[in-house]
Amino acid sequence: MSQRPPSPPQPESSDADWHDLPTRPPRSQPTATDDESTLTDKAGSNSAAPQDDADDPSKSIPPGSTKNLAATNRLPTESLTAFENAGMIYGQATDVGMQRDQNEDSVLAFSCNVRSRDDLPDFGLFVVADGMGGHVDGDKASALAVRLIANQLMRTIYLSLLRGVPMSDLPPVSELLLEAVTNANGEIRRQTKDGGTTCTAALVIGRRVFLAHTGDSRAYLITRESIEQVTRDHSLARRLEETGVMTREEADNHPQGNQLYSALGMSDETRIDSWTRNLTPGTRMLLCSDGLWNMVPDEEIHRLTLANALPHEACARMVSAANEAGGQDNISVILLQIT
Repeated sequence: MSQRPPSPPQPESSDADWHDLPTRPPRSQPTATDDESTLTDKAGSNSAAPQDDADDPSKSIPPGSTKNLAATNRLPTESLTAFENAGMIYGQATDVGMQRDQNEDSVLAFSCNVRSRDDLPDFGLFVVADGMGGHVDGDKASALAVRLIANQLMRTIYLSLLRGVPMSDLPPVSELLLEAVTNANGEIRRQTKDGGTTCTAALVIGRRVFLAHTGDSRAYLITRESIEQVTRDHSLARRLEETGVMTREEADNHPQGNQLYSALGMSDETRIDSWTRNLTPGTRMLLCSDGLWNMVPDEEIHRLTLANALPHEACARMVSAANEAGGQDNISVILLQIT
């Protein structure tokens, strides 16, 4: 069994850039303070799941309430002009890789466009969940994550829009997304004996994207000029780098660097990062599991994205590139393009 490393020092908080916000460090004892979270790796286990009497996971946190949400940054007030339609196309791909017997990743991609006098905004939901390898219920946890998040958001947002409820009468979309991911965490702990999964969920309405994230799956924004990682990896390696304990190279080579300190199913109050931005025409958003970014450098991901005009072709090429590099893990990719 791997040893838990000592807690690295806590960085200072900053409101200027969410990447500078403090992260709960790993802890060495289960009795640590509430400001810390348990460290586990993708071969570890989480504590016994608490019992929950609620039959409907979406009711565990009422819509519009942010109580107990572990959001890491304040989201700006939503502007209704951001929900104007821009148009979107997407592609997705998932593969078991070259060295695994089972694919524990789960992927969900859904979009709907309505053109009528009602002028409904375009709606898209995209989720990548990487079941934690070695956990008995890793694949079950990732499947639960995508299903529960989609179920709640479709009911609380999209079906409301179809019923004629205007956007201005709905609770803040950012809060509804965080609630859905938080409720999925509770259900994973209740329904699985030893389940954990990363989760990167992007909700697109019109030309605005809302993101909720925990674990080490990633979201990137890609333009012709650049590729930008917009999520923070909740891993020991990145934690050691962020706090200055190690250089990036040293952290990448740490024998326990891939250990996670946050993921769905790990604890009752898992860390969930949040982020939102307007998307301009031509922008692409990539969601992927670590089976891609661990094998293919960001520069190559950027090149493959631009070299393939259609998102599904780019996704297929990325999976092939990861497998050609060794395919050490399951590989999942969603590429969304704003037209």
